[in-house]
Amino acid sequence: MDYFYNWDELESEFHGLPDSLCKIKSITGDNLQLIWAIFEKGGVYEMHSHPHEQFSVMLQGRMMLHVGGEEKEVGPGDMWYAPPDVIHGGKLLADWPIIFVDIFNPIREDCLAEMRGYRAKRLGIAEEDVQLDGPRFCK
Repeated sequence: MDYFYNWDELESEFHGLPDSLCKIKSITGDNLQLIWAIFEKGGVYEMHSHPHEQFSVMLQGRMMLHVGGEEKEVGPGDMWYAPPDVIHGGKLLADWPIIFVDIFNPIREDCLAEMRGYRAKRLGIAEEDVQLDGPRFCK
């Protein structure tokens, strides 16, 4: 089992709608998932909800964030919580890539399936042959 990871060594895959201009990297354990989200300039962090509990921290850039009817401009070091099924998203404000990290419980199986599909297509292999990152996949 792997216990240590380096973000620069993990592969990223597209995430969300085509105009989101977002790529994600993910490490997945048995009950917890960490996702590194990178939005290119002009990208869109669509309003959405999911049944997963989410904590996030902004690493780079600025965004006008909406969570459950509240709005706040967030930047590096700011954190937020999105409870299950609460609508959240935001308007990206920077002229450079925006990066934030999400932590989810339970695991976002929809994101894993999306990553598997994009990676299989990119590599020209079957989805069941795609290797993802994290302890969940290294047993």
